[in-house]
Amino acid sequence: MLKKLRLKIILAIVLVAAVMLCAILGLFYTLTKQNLRTQSISMMQAIAADPFAPVQPEREPQQVRLPYFVLQMDKYGMITAINSGSFDLSDHAFLERIAQTALAGSETTGEIPEYNLRFCRVTASGVQSVIFADTTSERQTLRSLARTGAGIGAVSLLAFFGLALLLARWAIRPVEAAWEQQKQFVADASHELK
Repeated sequence: MLKKLRLKIILAIVLVAAVMLCAILGLFYTLTKQNLRTQSISMMQAIAADPFAPVQPEREPQQVRLPYFVLQMDKYGMITAINSGSFDLSDHAFLERIAQTALAGSETTGEIPEYNLRFCRVTASGVQSVIFADTTSERQTLRSLARTGAGIGAVSLLAFFGLALLLARWAIRPVEAAWEQQKQFVADASHELK
């Protein structure tokens, strides 16, 4: 009976710790993901102001320097590609495909997951510009964060398990003492009755 009680205490402590760790790590992961997305969109909006000018450090968030390229479409549908030096933009069918995807919705920002691209759409003086940023490094950062979080979570759960063992032993002592007193009382009463 006492072993079951001790096991229940240990499981309760480890379960509470696991839920708390998952919530904290999940919140941290989600906030980091949102922060990276917001920073890359800010970078793309800074580029959209003047796509031909090099990005100035004060206009670009310092934490995000994603490889990017810009597609400009005139009113006749002609596409002009402006490269940041990180992409080969010679595949015109690919450029038309991603431009159509970016222009299809009503949202000014979005993602094209199959190409690991995020886009930001801007229209100025009749020219539609779409800035595309490669999100591969963002995804690698998030995967690394998830692996690190899993490692920290595993080590923390082991530590909580050890702490739960100590707490269960400490919590059971008064119950064990009362149990021993009850057994002694029953033994004494049985002896006296005989």
